[in-house]
Amino acid sequence: MFGLVLVAAAVQSAGIVVADNCTTRLDSWCNSPLAKCDIPCAHDQKLYALYDIGSKPGQDQRQWRCYAANNTVDGHTKFIGRGDCYCTRDQELAAELCLCNRSTCRHPPPSPPPPLPFDNSTYVVFNSSISPPEARAPVACYRVVTIVQTQRALVAFAEARLGHRVANTSRIESSCADCVINGIAMRRSLDGGRTWGPYMWAVSDQSTDPSRPDMDIGGNPVPVYDATANKLILQFVRGLRNKQTQSQTCNPALTNWQTESFDDGLTWSRPVEISSFLGPWAGSLVGPATGIQLTDPKYKGRLVFCGHWGVYNSTQVWYSDDHGATYTLSSTVFESMDECTLAELSDGRVYLNMRNNHYPNYANGSSCDCRAYATSNDGGATFGERAFDSALISPVCQATLSTAGGALLFANPADTSSRMQGTIRKSLDMGKSWARELHITPVGMSPAQGGSFDYSCLVPAPLNDDRSLGGLLWSHNTQDGWLALFTRFPLGF
Repeated sequence: MFGLVLVAAAVQSAGIVVADNCTTRLDSWCNSPLAKCDIPCAHDQKLYALYDIGSKPGQDQRQWRCYAANNTVDGHTKFIGRGDCYCTRDQELAAELCLCNRSTCRHPPPSPPPPLPFDNSTYVVFNSSISPPEARAPVACYRVVTIVQTQRALVAFAEARLGHRVANTSRIESSCADCVINGIAMRRSLDGGRTWGPYMWAVSDQSTDPSRPDMDIGGNPVPVYDATANKLILQFVRGLRNKQTQSQTCNPALTNWQTESFDDGLTWSRPVEISSFLGPWAGSLVGPATGIQLTDPKYKGRLVFCGHWGVYNSTQVWYSDDHGATYTLSSTVFESMDECTLAELSDGRVYLNMRNNHYPNYANGSSCDCRAYATSNDGGATFGERAFDSALISPVCQATLSTAGGALLFANPADTSSRMQGTIRKSLDMGKSWARELHITPVGMSPAQGGSFDYSCLVPAPLNDDRSLGGLLWSHNTQDGWLALFTRFPLGF
């Protein structure tokens, strides 16, 4: 089965040799709440992870399972071939083994990415020529990218856009437009973004609500890693394909949803609708970037998200003090703002940065063609006055924030008219000034010349495998279609 590799200093599990330390790890996982192996016959027994057959119909193929002690022999290395005191956890245990020893991974590292017009620290994450398994149609493009880091993995997300349903048929006509059938695809990296695992679904391309079969559009994936609860939370939006008004044939954001993962993105809970917590702002398009978890002692553990309702209508913030079970709206709403991104400053304040349509912020009615921002002194419950930062120019596009070593990082296409000039800026004084910058795409290279830089997302901390580096996931449009690229960059720039 996918050629699991033999390793030394090991015990044997039905023909598969597993290192001693990995055996202990797999057994521990079977006996943890993560396994959800709630079988009555095993309540008073230890469970053992074995790669073996089962006794139930259709289980004559070997898979990873958690077996109760009395269903094993030979030092708990074999299934006795009868009894049903076990639970099958093939994908989960294989992933745990992969985390323990990468040579055992079922999915070998992908082939090296094609040469890119940047540097050797950039890797392909999403390629529009590859679709997640069982997609309803080939992916037309991957857009609206985001990335988060857990204790063990980088987890990248993107809208997997398929296309429009052809009237009176089940056929989907390929399209990369905003308002098309899509799901939220994901990939994981266990080595700091150098290689990436298989394409998977975090949210499938089917309707999120079976009672509303047309609810298969909308995305805006926004994850946060809750370090206190050791879980991933992914918020997203869903809308309807059917006509809503005479002037609107599609609304990609009518409802807000959330799903959770306790195993670094391998599996996800059934999505839960959270629209009721947003009141009049239900359908606010969350992010797109990442949520944040506050570390300031007064609000430690609080999860904060932001989103925008409508098109340049307003930006909202909401937060949770119970690990995402409930949410409270900030009392401050920013009119005429749009997509947003958040960071916790080194003094504990929450910094909110917002896209706007070149809002006329000068007295003479002109615009700085730049980003708006505001800060909160109470963990996001309220915000101060909106201001504009003339240093953060923008062509009207999404942007992203992160923090590292007390510095505030900001990335976007640093141009006033075109999505090019991908740039990371660094502030050493909590956003008062931006003294340093790092160019991700070559200076002056236009999109037509290969310098496209679109939506992006900074990893919300230094990379686990090298604390001197940060990571940026970003969209790049080529003649052959959209790519999502990951760049490892020095934080000391």
